Amino acid sequence: MNNESGKQNEFNGPLKDIHILDIGTGLAGPLVATLLADFGAEAIKIEMPGVGDWLRHIVPKYGDIGLWWVVDGRNKKAITLDLSKPAGQKVLKKMVPWADILVENYSPGTLEEWNLGYEVLRKLNPGLILVRCSGFGQEGPYRNRLAYDRIGQAFSGIVYRTGFPETPPVFAGLSIADYSTAAYAALGAMIALHYRNTIGNGQGQVVDGCLYESILRMYEGYVALYDTRGIIGERAGNIRPFAMPGGVFKTKDGRSVLITIVMDHQFGYLTEAMGRSDLAQEPLFQTREGRVQNQDFLNGLVGEWVATKAMKELMEISEKHRFPMAPIYNAKDICEDEHFRQRGSVVETEHPVLGKFKMQGVTPKLSLTPGKVKHAGRDLGEDTEEVLSRMFGYSQQEIQKLRAEKII
Repeated sequence: MNNESGKQNEFNGPLKDIHILDIGTGLAGPLVATLLADFGAEAIKIEMPGVGDWLRHIVPKYGDIGLWWVVDGRNKKAITLDLSKPAGQKVLKKMVPWADILVENYSPGTLEEWNLGYEVLRKLNPGLILVRCSGFGQEGPYRNRLAYDRIGQAFSGIVYRTGFPETPPVFAGLSIADYSTAAYAALGAMIALHYRNTIGNGQGQVVDGCLYESILRMYEGYVALYDTRGIIGERAGNIRPFAMPGGVFKTKDGRSVLITIVMDHQFGYLTEAMGRSDLAQEPLFQTREGRVQNQDFLNGLVGEWVATKAMKELMEISEKHRFPMAPIYNAKDICEDEHFRQRGSVVETEHPVLGKFKMQGVTPKLSLTPGKVKHAGRDLGEDTEEVLSRMFGYSQQEIQKLRAEKII
């Protein structure tokens, strides 16, 4: 793949001295390496020969190219190596001393079956940080249960809280358990690095991230609510118990907007924009609790008002009157909105088949040391020979032997 060449492809980010081996597949584990590579970490993606990461093969696609892969496989070198075979394990063990972090997301116990458990790896590199992502964690009675993103969502409690009271629970339309687990695990890796390099005397450790816990941590106060008052938080559709008026409303031109009034003064701003400042003077509506008790009435008024305005006019009104409102965007809206481009929320990169195309940018934004998308996810095994020969000293004969034995 010839994405960006020469100086364009050079990037000395703040994590340029961090080396990562990514031996996972799919999303939660490998994305840890991607998030850190976005800020300059040197990451080597290791995949099964002839098969590759399953993210390469699922929708959405452009022909045979997995668009999910080119986005979330970005910024990593791609090599192939069969870790289920002793010869492949031997190659990985030669690479381990180079690494600061090794990321995996296989079923708990898989690395141990391959003679690659942490006790083995730490003997090769005492400072190694092993990031392990799984559905239910490395410990506990459910550790061996199979899990994907939706399993994590279901077990975390978030699905029970999502949707409308009169309908079955609804899953998030995106892989929020995978992405949040990767973010928390990346945070854990950086904490472990800081400890190793400061007060930890060079000692590595294991970071144990799991799908349901990353979502459970977002469960607001509902565990405490049940434990202290015996109340189970139920589905409430687009209504938030502390935001009223609030919900999704249709505009005159058929678009959808979200309005969410959290603070008391914001209700005054909204009613002023509606030409109904009298509502803000009603004692019943001057507190959040009073507005929540009259949510059907207030949302009805807001819905009628929104229906008289086109989206563009509404956005101008909300900015002028300073009440919280946002259009409900789809991918087309995101690609066309100038705000996303100016902030780098969406960036353009190149691919030999796709040409120039857009993908999500790097987050968060750092003022002195921002991240960068160097290149899209690379072809399967594209960097195998270069990595093994230049970085780890394998001769051409050794590489040819590994290839003949289908280790790479």
